[in-house]
Amino acid sequence: MSSHQSPAEKNRNAVAKHYEAHKDDVLKRKAEARLAKGLGITKATAEKFGLEMPSKPEDPRVVKMQTWMNDNKTASTAKMYGSQLKRAITGADSDVVADLRKWIGLNVANPNTQRTALQALLCYSGEDADVLAAYQAADEAASEYNIQRSFEEEVMPFNIIKEKVFEHFPEGSDQGLYMDLYELIPTRDDLGNVELCSKDHKPESENWLRTDTRELHIGRHKTVGKYGSIHVKLPKKLMDLIPTDRKYLFEKSEGKAFGSMSKFVGDMLKTCGAHNKGSINYLRHSYASTELSGSKIKDTEKRRELFVKMLHSPLTQLKYLRALESTA
Repeated sequence: MSSHQSPAEKNRNAVAKHYEAHKDDVLKRKAEARLAKGLGITKATAEKFGLEMPSKPEDPRVVKMQTWMNDNKTASTAKMYGSQLKRAITGADSDVVADLRKWIGLNVANPNTQRTALQALLCYSGEDADVLAAYQAADEAASEYNIQRSFEEEVMPFNIIKEKVFEHFPEGSDQGLYMDLYELIPTRDDLGNVELCSKDHKPESENWLRTDTRELHIGRHKTVGKYGSIHVKLPKKLMDLIPTDRKYLFEKSEGKAFGSMSKFVGDMLKTCGAHNKGSINYLRHSYASTELSGSKIKDTEKRRELFVKMLHSPLTQLKYLRALESTA
Protein backbone atom coordinates (compact mmCIF):
# COMPACT_ATOMS: atom_id res chain seq x y z
CA MET A 1 0.00 0.00 0.00
CA SER A 2 1.46 3.37 -1.01
CA SER A 3 2.52 5.76 1.74
CA HIS A 4 2.24 8.69 -0.65
CA GLN A 5 0.24 11.58 0.84
CA SER A 6 -1.64 14.16 -1.13
CA PRO A 7 -0.78 17.84 -0.60
CA ALA A 8 -4.07 18.28 1.32
CA GLU A 9 -3.25 15.37 3.67
CA LYS A 10 0.26 16.70 4.23
CA ASN A 11 -1.18 20.09 5.10
CA ARG A 12 -3.72 18.62 7.54
CA ASN A 13 -1.03 16.54 9.22
CA ALA A 14 1.29 19.53 9.49
CA VAL A 15 -1.48 21.66 11.04
CA ALA A 16 -2.35 18.87 13.51
CA LYS A 17 1.31 18.44 14.45
CA HIS A 18 1.76 22.17 14.95
CA TYR A 19 -1.40 22.41 17.06
CA GLU A 20 -0.33 19.50 19.26
CA ALA A 21 3.05 21.12 19.85
CA HIS A 22 1.54 24.52 20.66
CA LYS A 23 -1.84 23.47 22.10
CA ASP A 24 -1.34 25.06 25.52
CA ASP A 25 -0.27 28.36 23.96
CA VAL A 26 -3.33 28.35 21.72
CA LEU A 27 -5.70 27.53 24.59
CA LYS A 28 -4.12 30.16 26.81
CA ARG A 29 -4.54 32.84 24.11
CA LYS A 30 -8.18 31.82 23.68
CA ALA A 31 -8.77 32.06 27.43
CA GLU A 32 -7.08 35.48 27.55
CA ALA A 33 -9.24 36.65 24.64
CA ARG A 34 -12.39 35.58 26.48
CA LEU A 35 -11.31 37.46 29.59
CA ALA A 36 -10.55 40.56 27.52
CA LYS A 37 -14.13 40.45 26.21
CA GLY A 38 -15.50 40.15 29.74
CA LEU A 39 -16.45 36.49 29.26
CA GLY A 40 -15.88 33.73 31.79
CA ILE A 41 -13.45 30.81 31.85
CA THR A 42 -13.45 27.67 33.97
CA LYS A 43 -11.58 27.54 37.28
CA ALA A 44 -9.46 24.66 35.93
CA THR A 45 -8.40 26.77 32.92
CA ALA A 46 -7.51 29.71 35.17
CA GLU A 47 -5.40 27.51 37.45
CA LYS A 48 -3.68 25.74 34.55
CA PHE A 49 -2.53 28.95 32.85
CA GLY A 50 -2.12 31.14 35.94
CA LEU A 51 -4.94 33.47 34.93
CA GLU A 52 -7.12 35.46 37.29
CA MET A 53 -10.80 34.58 37.36
CA PRO A 54 -13.07 37.61 36.92
CA SER A 55 -14.66 38.40 40.27
CA LYS A 56 -18.42 38.66 40.47
CA PRO A 57 -19.92 41.36 42.67
CA GLU A 58 -21.32 39.73 45.80
CA ASP A 59 -25.02 39.98 46.54
CA PRO A 60 -25.29 42.29 49.59
CA ARG A 61 -28.15 40.15 50.92
CA VAL A 62 -25.88 37.11 50.91
CA VAL A 63 -23.02 39.08 52.48
CA LYS A 64 -25.31 40.26 55.29
CA MET A 65 -26.53 36.72 55.97
CA GLN A 66 -23.06 35.14 55.88
CA THR A 67 -21.63 37.82 58.16
CA TRP A 68 -24.34 37.06 60.71
CA MET A 69 -23.61 33.33 60.47
CA ASN A 70 -19.87 33.88 60.89
CA ASP A 71 -20.48 36.03 63.97
CA ASN A 72 -22.95 33.66 65.63
CA LYS A 73 -22.06 30.09 64.61
CA THR A 74 -19.03 27.83 64.54
CA ALA A 75 -16.96 27.97 61.35
CA SER A 76 -18.26 24.66 60.01
CA THR A 77 -21.91 25.45 60.86
CA ALA A 78 -21.63 28.98 59.43
CA LYS A 79 -20.25 27.54 56.19
CA MET A 80 -22.96 24.86 55.96
CA TYR A 81 -25.88 27.15 56.87
CA GLY A 82 -24.46 29.95 54.73
CA SER A 83 -24.26 27.78 51.61
CA GLN A 84 -27.87 26.66 52.07
CA LEU A 85 -29.23 30.17 52.52
CA LYS A 86 -27.05 31.61 49.74
CA ARG A 87 -28.65 29.10 47.39
CA ALA A 88 -32.12 30.06 48.63
CA ILE A 89 -31.52 33.83 48.47
CA THR A 90 -30.15 33.50 44.93
CA GLY A 91 -32.94 31.16 43.83
CA ALA A 92 -35.76 33.21 45.35
CA ASP A 93 -34.06 36.53 44.50
CA SER A 94 -35.13 37.65 47.95
CA ASP A 95 -34.02 37.56 51.56
CA VAL A 96 -37.56 37.85 52.95
CA VAL A 97 -38.05 34.92 55.34
CA ALA A 98 -41.42 33.87 53.91
CA ASP A 99 -40.01 33.84 50.36
CA LEU A 100 -37.03 31.75 51.41
CA ARG A 101 -39.23 29.27 53.29
CA LYS A 102 -41.44 28.78 50.23
CA TRP A 103 -38.47 28.46 47.88
CA ILE A 104 -36.81 25.81 50.06
CA GLY A 105 -40.05 23.84 50.27
CA LEU A 106 -40.49 23.84 46.49
CA ASN A 107 -36.91 23.45 45.29
CA VAL A 108 -34.94 21.36 47.82
CA ALA A 109 -35.93 17.75 47.23
CA ASN A 110 -33.58 15.79 49.49
CA PRO A 111 -35.23 15.49 52.95
CA ASN A 112 -31.95 15.92 54.85
CA THR A 113 -30.90 18.95 52.80
CA GLN A 114 -34.35 20.50 53.17
CA ARG A 115 -34.20 20.02 56.92
CA THR A 116 -30.74 21.63 57.09
CA ALA A 117 -31.85 24.56 54.92
CA LEU A 118 -34.91 25.17 57.11
CA GLN A 119 -32.80 24.77 60.24
CA ALA A 120 -30.46 27.46 58.88
CA LEU A 121 -33.41 29.72 58.09
CA LEU A 122 -34.94 29.08 61.52
CA CYS A 123 -31.70 30.15 63.12
CA TYR A 124 -31.32 33.24 60.91
CA SER A 125 -34.98 34.30 61.26
CA GLY A 126 -34.96 34.25 65.04
CA GLU A 127 -37.34 31.29 65.44
CA ASP A 128 -40.02 32.49 63.00
CA ALA A 129 -43.23 30.52 63.76
CA ASP A 130 -43.96 29.51 60.14
CA VAL A 131 -40.35 28.44 59.60
CA LEU A 132 -40.47 26.45 62.84
CA ALA A 133 -43.58 24.57 61.67
CA ALA A 134 -41.96 23.86 58.28
CA TYR A 135 -38.75 22.72 59.99
CA GLN A 136 -40.61 20.32 62.32
CA ALA A 137 -42.39 18.74 59.34
CA ALA A 138 -39.08 18.47 57.43
CA ASP A 139 -37.37 16.97 60.48
CA GLU A 140 -39.99 14.23 60.70
CA ALA A 141 -39.73 13.51 56.96
CA ALA A 142 -35.92 13.37 57.16
CA SER A 143 -36.06 10.99 60.13
CA GLU A 144 -38.33 8.60 58.24
CA TYR A 145 -36.07 8.88 55.19
CA ASN A 146 -32.95 8.07 57.22
CA ILE A 147 -34.56 5.11 58.97
CA GLN A 148 -35.41 3.69 55.56
CA ARG A 149 -31.84 4.30 54.39
CA SER A 150 -30.48 2.36 57.37
CA PHE A 151 -32.29 -0.73 56.04
CA GLU A 152 -31.22 -0.29 52.42
CA GLU A 153 -27.69 1.19 52.39
CA GLU A 154 -24.29 -0.28 53.18
CA VAL A 155 -21.02 1.35 54.23
CA MET A 156 -17.45 0.12 54.12
CA PRO A 157 -16.14 -0.92 57.58
CA PHE A 158 -14.06 1.85 59.17
CA ASN A 159 -11.00 -0.36 59.61
CA ILE A 160 -11.03 -1.21 55.89
CA ILE A 161 -11.30 2.48 54.95
CA LYS A 162 -8.32 3.22 57.17
CA GLU A 163 -6.31 0.38 55.59
CA LYS A 164 -7.06 1.75 52.12
CA VAL A 165 -5.99 5.26 53.11
CA PHE A 166 -2.69 4.02 54.54
CA GLU A 167 -2.07 1.79 51.53
CA HIS A 168 -2.58 4.65 49.10
CA PHE A 169 -1.06 7.70 50.83
CA PRO A 170 2.58 7.94 51.97
CA GLU A 171 3.68 7.68 55.57
CA GLY A 172 3.38 11.04 57.31
CA SER A 173 0.65 12.29 54.96
CA ASP A 174 -2.14 14.57 56.14
CA GLN A 175 -4.61 11.89 55.04
CA GLY A 176 -3.07 9.32 57.39
CA LEU A 177 -2.93 11.85 60.21
CA TYR A 178 -6.59 12.73 59.69
CA MET A 179 -7.64 9.06 59.93
CA ASP A 180 -5.59 8.51 63.11
CA LEU A 181 -7.15 11.58 64.71
CA TYR A 182 -10.64 10.65 63.52
CA GLU A 183 -10.35 7.21 65.11
CA LEU A 184 -9.50 8.90 68.42
CA ILE A 185 -12.15 11.64 68.18
CA PRO A 186 -14.81 10.98 65.49
CA THR A 187 -15.76 14.62 65.08
CA ARG A 188 -17.77 16.40 62.45
CA ASP A 189 -15.90 19.00 60.39
CA ASP A 190 -13.94 20.34 63.38
CA LEU A 191 -10.25 19.67 62.68
CA GLY A 192 -9.62 22.26 59.97
CA ASN A 193 -9.19 25.24 62.32
CA VAL A 194 -7.10 23.74 65.13
CA GLU A 195 -4.26 26.10 66.10
CA LEU A 196 -0.96 24.71 67.35
CA CYS A 197 0.22 26.36 70.55
CA SER A 198 2.43 25.81 73.60
CA LYS A 199 3.14 27.16 77.06
CA ASP A 200 4.84 30.20 75.55
CA HIS A 201 2.40 30.66 72.68
CA LYS A 202 -1.23 31.18 73.69
CA PRO A 203 -3.89 30.20 71.12
CA GLU A 204 -6.06 32.83 69.50
CA SER A 205 -8.86 30.39 68.64
CA GLU A 206 -11.13 28.11 70.67
CA ASN A 207 -9.81 25.00 68.92
CA TRP A 208 -6.19 24.30 69.73
CA LEU A 209 -3.50 21.67 70.25
CA ARG A 210 -0.68 22.17 72.75
CA THR A 211 2.45 20.68 71.27
CA ASP A 212 4.22 20.45 74.64
CA THR A 213 1.47 18.68 76.61
CA ARG A 214 -0.27 16.94 73.64
CA GLU A 215 -3.66 18.33 74.75
CA LEU A 216 -6.23 18.72 71.96
CA HIS A 217 -9.12 21.07 72.75
CA ILE A 218 -12.16 21.60 70.50
CA GLY A 219 -14.11 24.40 72.16
CA ARG A 220 -16.14 25.40 69.12
CA HIS A 221 -18.22 22.72 67.43
CA LYS A 222 -21.82 22.06 66.40
CA THR A 223 -23.11 20.54 69.66
CA VAL A 224 -20.86 22.32 72.18
CA GLY A 225 -23.91 23.84 73.89
CA LYS A 226 -25.27 20.39 74.70
CA TYR A 227 -22.17 18.25 75.12
CA GLY A 228 -19.46 20.76 76.00
CA SER A 229 -15.90 20.99 74.70
CA ILE A 230 -13.80 18.07 73.49
CA HIS A 231 -10.58 17.74 75.47
CA VAL A 232 -8.25 14.77 74.97
CA LYS A 233 -4.55 14.03 75.34
CA LEU A 234 -3.03 12.62 72.19
CA PRO A 235 -0.84 9.52 72.43
CA LYS A 236 2.86 10.39 72.01
CA LYS A 237 3.04 8.14 68.93
CA LEU A 238 0.30 10.20 67.27
CA MET A 239 1.77 13.53 68.39
CA ASP A 240 5.10 12.58 66.81
CA LEU A 241 3.36 12.50 63.40
CA ILE A 242 2.23 16.13 63.62
CA PRO A 243 4.48 18.77 62.00
CA THR A 244 5.00 21.20 64.90
CA ASP A 245 6.45 23.92 62.67
CA ARG A 246 2.96 24.67 61.37
CA LYS A 247 0.62 27.31 62.73
CA TYR A 248 -2.38 25.00 62.31
CA LEU A 249 -2.89 21.26 62.59
CA PHE A 250 -4.02 21.12 58.95
CA GLU A 251 -3.01 23.88 56.54
CA LYS A 252 -4.24 24.71 53.05
CA SER A 253 -1.07 26.74 52.51
CA GLU A 254 1.70 27.86 54.84
CA GLY A 255 0.23 29.60 57.88
CA LYS A 256 -3.34 29.34 56.60
CA ALA A 257 -5.90 27.09 58.32
CA PHE A 258 -7.52 24.47 56.12
CA GLY A 259 -11.04 25.46 57.20
CA SER A 260 -13.71 23.04 56.06
CA MET A 261 -12.17 19.63 55.34
CA SER A 262 -15.23 18.16 53.66
CA LYS A 263 -13.69 18.21 50.16
CA PHE A 264 -10.36 16.96 51.56
CA VAL A 265 -12.09 13.91 53.05
CA GLY A 266 -14.20 13.34 49.94
CA ASP A 267 -11.11 13.43 47.71
CA MET A 268 -9.24 11.13 50.11
CA LEU A 269 -12.01 8.51 50.10
CA LYS A 270 -12.39 8.67 46.32
CA THR A 271 -8.66 8.50 45.63
CA CYS A 272 -8.07 5.45 47.82
CA GLY A 273 -11.12 3.66 46.40
CA ALA A 274 -13.22 3.70 49.57
CA HIS A 275 -16.18 5.65 48.17
CA ASN A 276 -16.77 7.75 45.06
CA LYS A 277 -18.97 10.28 46.83
CA GLY A 278 -17.60 9.97 50.33
CA SER A 279 -17.67 12.70 52.96
CA ILE A 280 -17.09 13.28 56.66
CA ASN A 281 -20.67 12.14 57.16
CA TYR A 282 -19.86 8.86 55.38
CA LEU A 283 -16.98 8.36 57.84
CA ARG A 284 -19.35 8.95 60.75
CA HIS A 285 -21.80 6.37 59.38
CA SER A 286 -18.95 3.91 58.87
CA TYR A 287 -17.43 4.51 62.30
CA ALA A 288 -20.72 4.14 64.18
CA SER A 289 -21.81 1.11 62.13
CA THR A 290 -18.45 -0.62 62.67
CA GLU A 291 -18.38 0.07 66.41
CA LEU A 292 -21.91 -1.29 66.88
CA SER A 293 -21.81 -4.12 64.34
CA GLY A 294 -23.25 -7.55 65.10
CA SER A 295 -24.19 -8.23 68.71
CA LYS A 296 -22.48 -5.02 69.93
CA ILE A 297 -25.65 -3.10 69.08
CA LYS A 298 -27.32 -4.83 72.04
CA ASP A 299 -24.71 -3.57 74.51
CA THR A 300 -26.29 -0.58 76.29
CA GLU A 301 -22.99 0.62 77.75
CA LYS A 302 -21.24 0.38 74.38
CA ARG A 303 -23.99 2.44 72.76
CA ARG A 304 -23.78 5.05 75.51
CA GLU A 305 -20.00 5.33 75.26
CA LEU A 306 -20.25 5.77 71.51
CA PHE A 307 -22.93 8.48 71.40
CA VAL A 308 -20.99 10.42 74.06
CA LYS A 309 -17.80 10.06 72.01
CA MET A 310 -19.53 11.13 68.78
CA LEU A 311 -21.39 13.99 70.50
CA HIS A 312 -24.87 13.15 69.31
CA SER A 313 -28.08 11.77 70.78
CA PRO A 314 -28.98 8.07 71.14
CA LEU A 315 -31.68 8.53 68.47
CA THR A 316 -29.21 10.14 66.04
CA GLN A 317 -26.86 7.24 66.66
CA LEU A 318 -29.46 4.72 65.56
CA LYS A 319 -30.15 6.76 62.41
CA TYR A 320 -26.44 6.62 61.57
CA LEU A 321 -26.26 2.83 61.51
CA ARG A 322 -25.90 1.02 58.19
CA ALA A 323 -25.20 -2.55 57.14
CA LEU A 324 -21.50 -3.17 56.58
CA GLU A 325 -20.23 -4.10 53.14
CA SER A 326 -18.87 -7.62 52.87
CA THR A 327 -15.07 -7.72 52.99
CA ALA A 328 -14.80 -11.30 51.72
